[in-house]
Amino acid sequence: MTEGRPPRGDDLLWWALSTALPAGRSNVGTDRAIRVLVALALHADVDGIAWPSAQTLADRLPGLHRRDVRNALDALEGAGHISRVAGPDRRRSVTWRLNAPNLAGIPAIPAPANVAGISATHVAGNVAGHPAGHLARIPATNRTEPNYPKGERQVQQQDGGNRGRTRENAQPARTCTRHEHWQHDQPCRACAADRQAAEQHDADLDAAWKRALTDAPPRLAALTAFERSQVDQAVRGFGLDALPSRLQPALDEARRERELLTA
Repeated sequence: MTEGRPPRGDDLLWWALSTALPAGRSNVGTDRAIRVLVALALHADVDGIAWPSAQTLADRLPGLHRRDVRNALDALEGAGHISRVAGPDRRRSVTWRLNAPNLAGIPAIPAPANVAGISATHVAGNVAGHPAGHLARIPATNRTEPNYPKGERQVQQQDGGNRGRTRENAQPARTCTRHEHWQHDQPCRACAADRQAAEQHDADLDAAWKRALTDAPPRLAALTAFERSQVDQAVRGFGLDALPSRLQPALDEARRERELLTA
């Protein structure tokens, strides 16, 4: 990775997954804080800037409430992992910059944990950032797109051919301009359409997960060398609460193929 160059999405994910809070901040909950940091990495643009609201993060992180997210953001800011910056949309109260080492011109920190000679954060990064992109043979896009002003769709612009990016694994853009999210009981045709699009997106994402696990066993079967908790941690980094049970057969198939390869 070149010094001074903004990090790629997978770089941010590796950094977020391998980041730890100082011991004095353990009362916040390291797991919660890291989940929020990973979510910010998934939301960040090409310059490492993200501006999802605390409610948006809470909606996308099962088991966390808005207060939990705010406490985690405060802890991450206090630890120097994120900083408040001026954002492109003045209606947004807070915009965050992810302080990954390479953002300051410092080489990215190496992944600390290794199992069977494979970096745990490297595998987690692959699982957390690529299944709907590179591994599923779709143009790789490692982050979701919550950074749009409410009710507006992003227009992808080509900047000398370098910054134009497809976002096939991005969350569908919101079409309703009256509600912040579609999880409510009020009758709204636009929110109903948004919910249907999100559910279809999740179904497609599950299919991509299954293809990733079955089509690349020599690479992803290494996941079976880890404890189930580590697999679940990688899955949570991707924005899911746990590995969907319907994908377990694919993981079992990858495990069997790994055993054949290592026999």
